[in-house]
Amino acid sequence: MKYIILTIAGFILCVLQCYISFLELKSGISSTCMDCSYLGEIIRYSLFAVLLFIYLMVTKKMKVQLRLILFTILYLLISFSTNYSIYFSRLTSWSTFRQSEELIGTLMKSYLPLLVSAVIIWFLALNILKQDPHIKENKLTDGSI
Repeated sequence: MKYIILTIAGFILCVLQCYISFLELKSGISSTCMDCSYLGEIIRYSLFAVLLFIYLMVTKKMKVQLRLILFTILYLLISFSTNYSIYFSRLTSWSTFRQSEELIGTLMKSYLPLLVSAVIIWFLALNILKQDPHIKENKLTDGSI
């Protein structure tokens, strides 16, 4: 149940940080889905956050510290990919941008919400993973890695 809560939190944070990052593109038309709303498109791309649950289920035997680091990196990759997809479909696909410009533009617009959401998911995961009953000898006692 804790893994489901952590996955839902990751999904909500992914949607929220992407929504905030590209709010100025809300009124634009998406090149991938002409009838989709801004929020609907973000939610559709953020569904990859389900991979967080799969990751948590597969890595039960891994050390908590490594598991926490990899979980946060996976969250950041999913969130950045969501951001890139929105940036591409709502802005850069309508013009001539190089991929490097798209990646830099995505990062410049979303680095702060990404960082804040990563810190939040880190602390949520830290509290949940250190209470995991499958882990006996690898518990974090002082909250550090």
